[in-house]
Amino acid sequence: MALLTTVLPMALEYRALQRVSARVYGILMTLEPAIGALVGAICLGQLIAARLSLAVACVTVAALGVTLSERGDKS
Repeated sequence: MALLTTVLPMALEYRALQRVSARVYGILMTLEPAIGALVGAICLGQLIAARLSLAVACVTVAALGVTLSERGDKS
């Protein structure tokens, strides 16, 4: 179980980071809370309350805004 919950996701994220650009990876990571809530609702039958939906939307929009507004390296 430890492999499935810790090592496997980290290994997959590391591989994804090697294959996609930093911007695409950042966008995918901003979607993580929303995907987690959807998986909980679909697979586990959890209810998504309005407060949770608003919180996930705020976090996702804020993180997406930061990711998209960043400029390239200034070096």
